[in-house]
This record gives sequence, structure tokens and C-alpha cells, in this order.
Amino acid sequence: FVPRYVTHCALSVNGNTQVLLAMSKLDGVPLDQWLYGINEHELKVISMPELLDGPLPKGQRSTRSLESASDIVAVLMKQMTPVFATLQKIAFHRDISAHNFLIDECADALKFAVLDFGLAVRSGGWKHEWKGRNIAGDPR
Repeated sequence: FVPRYVTHCALSVNGNTQVLLAMSKLDGVPLDQWLYGINEHELKVISMPELLDGPLPKGQRSTRSLESASDIVAVLMKQMTPVFATLQKIAFHRDISAHNFLIDECADALKFAVLDFGLAVRSGGWKHEWKGRNIAGDPR
């Protein structure tokens, strides 16, 4: 459900510190790519009418009944709720969106994973720090 931590390092670049993380690779495709059938770069340049007016050739959007789509959402929530309940004791992700979830269709089951913890903050200190720090992820 969450990539496994491998290692990290901190680099100083022009007086700014960057932290680099190496994490395990997870199977699956980004949820937005699965839904729309296009990758994140194509998603940035496609027109809204083209995206919203119908399913794209490789996408899942508009291919299921409301009941089936609701079942998929229920699986996502059932799998991710305990992950975030555990993580909240340690960190807040701060960039939850379709491009930061992976979906893996294996046999008759769906498996979801969350990734990209680049904007995560420690949950303990965040209560006091949020007013003075960047509070949002990317707006895609």
C-alpha cells in the first residue's frame, strides 16, 4: 500500500537543502492514467471538453455503471483508510490526488497504493507550523 523506504540523503544546492528518498517500486499505473487513458504529461495539455466529453480510447472513465464505480471507490477507501490512519501518527501527505495513487488490476482484485511523499510533513509539528508554511500540493 505504501512504498518501502530504502535510503535517503540531504544535498545542499545554492544554500537550499534538498532531501532525496529512495523507495521501493510498486506495481500499477497512476489512478488518473487508469481513469482517463493518458499519462500525466498528456493530461496537462488536453482540452477540458475533450477530457470530459467522453471516454478516451485507453481510459476507464464512463465504462462502468454507477454501482460498479462505487464498488471501486469502496475498495480504494477500504484499502487506504487504515494506511492514512497509521500515517497520521507520523506525517501528513498533503498532496492526495489521482496522480499520487497507483491502481493494480490483478486477477479479480484491485490493489491501490499511495506514493509521492515529497510534500509530507511531520504530523506532530504541523499543528503549529501550518500558518507559516506552504500548505498545498500541486493543483492538478
